[in-house]
Amino acid sequence: MIPFIKSKPMIPYFLLHIAWSLFIVSRDIPYSYKIFYIIVLSIMQCLAYIDIKCFLIPNKIVLPSIVLSIILSFFTSDFKNLILGGIIAFAIIFVLAIIYPQGMGGGDVKYAFLAGIVVGKKLVVYSLLSGLIIGGLISLFLMIFKLIGRKDYLPYGPNLFIATVLFILFNI
Repeated sequence: MIPFIKSKPMIPYFLLHIAWSLFIVSRDIPYSYKIFYIIVLSIMQCLAYIDIKCFLIPNKIVLPSIVLSIILSFFTSDFKNLILGGIIAFAIIFVLAIIYPQGMGGGDVKYAFLAGIVVGKKLVVYSLLSGLIIGGLISLFLMIFKLIGRKDYLPYGPNLFIATVLFILFNI
């Protein structure tokens, strides 16, 4: 387990959830998008938390979430763009998981679909790259303060979640 989340790990996630939910609700976008963003990002946030705690993104949560996100995307006016974003993200992370199986797992591939369907095809590559950069910066910070070693693993899900939320908050 990562040392910095041993005590009261739900408080920062709860506060982050309130912050981005209020921001999305306050934006002047159609209600179908507000509902879509809040539901899918809430699921992504729960999965990111599980990924930090267990280094696992469980299929029994992520697979129904993918189906739900596809269904919810049909209620938006830009559903083709959103679904294409999910497919592109899935494909990119799938290739990375084949090239470097120690770094990415099947859960990360499915989780990337959720991130891609949220940001859409125009921003998906930027979101995936930002997730990698955020992960690198967090790793560097944790290594500087000797909370992890050079060979320790960090989950990709939380980094991708942070990148996805940032892209949504600054692009809607």
